[in-house]
Amino acid sequence: MAETVHMAVSGEHNLRSIKLEDVVLPEGDDMGIVSEDDELEDEEDLSTETGFGNTIVVDNLPQVGADKCEKLVAVLKKIFAQFGEIREGGLCLPADENGKTKGYAFVEYLDAEMAAAALKTTQNYKLDKSHIFQVNMFDDFEKFEKTPVEYVSPEVKEYQPREHLQSWMMDDRGRDQYAIRYGDET
Repeated sequence: MAETVHMAVSGEHNLRSIKLEDVVLPEGDDMGIVSEDDELEDEEDLSTETGFGNTIVVDNLPQVGADKCEKLVAVLKKIFAQFGEIREGGLCLPADENGKTKGYAFVEYLDAEMAAAALKTTQNYKLDKSHIFQVNMFDDFEKFEKTPVEYVSPEVKEYQPREHLQSWMMDDRGRDQYAIRYGDET
């Protein structure tokens, strides 16, 4: 080790041949170098959004050209801004190579509650005679992708006849019966 230090100080040593594992710093002296562990302790815990719970997908929109796209965006903003603030650039209408919209839009709100309110209220909203909104949460598409292509009918259970169809009412303790009581009224 002393030989390596002497060679480094005198400039005779090839720095590429030094093994960093062999370098030992004095205890408690960081030589002004901040370690990565210290940097991690100083950082604030950042909250990050996971998923797209604040984004809805609106289907069955009119397919319009680039000339009418601005008007459609203005109408959609007017409708969907009633439920909360839409993020800047949060209304996206995908278009094909000719500039014609594809008939659906993505609307991104500031939080998931606003998106849920918009979903609940605008589902089956009638824009005109031939365009009725079909609204879904963006996160639901993962569920839709897992739906099998072919329908498999559920297994039908064999009918089991009972002796007395109201046998549950014959229980001595009345376990399957209940009463609702509010104040002095039953």
